[in-house]
Amino acid sequence: MNVTLFYIFNPLLNAVAQLLLKVGALRRGDTGTMKMYMNPYVLTGYVFLLISMGWVIVILRTIDLKDIAFVIAFNYIYTFALSVLLLKEKLIGKSLFGIILIIIGLISYSYGNYT
Repeated sequence: MNVTLFYIFNPLLNAVAQLLLKVGALRRGDTGTMKMYMNPYVLTGYVFLLISMGWVIVILRTIDLKDIAFVIAFNYIYTFALSVLLLKEKLIGKSLFGIILIIIGLISYSYGNYT
């Protein structure tokens, strides 16, 4: 299994799952507990989350535990970017500041000496 694909696609799959869950939650026509959970957006979002978490468990056998923090940080960046692009959410100063801090952390992490 190519670990580079994991670094790219697992956070992206997780972000898409979170967007699907949000879209499913925002559907106003679904009333009642069962209808909310049987919504195709919600079901697909949960399936994507299950695949993503399963992938993390499998990949942890091949990469160091410290590297998983790098992947998790990308979840926030992808989710923020996709929600702005696809759901037309507003750019909020606190969120943008948080994303900038995450990017600075990723850059410092990539240049760090972890021996």
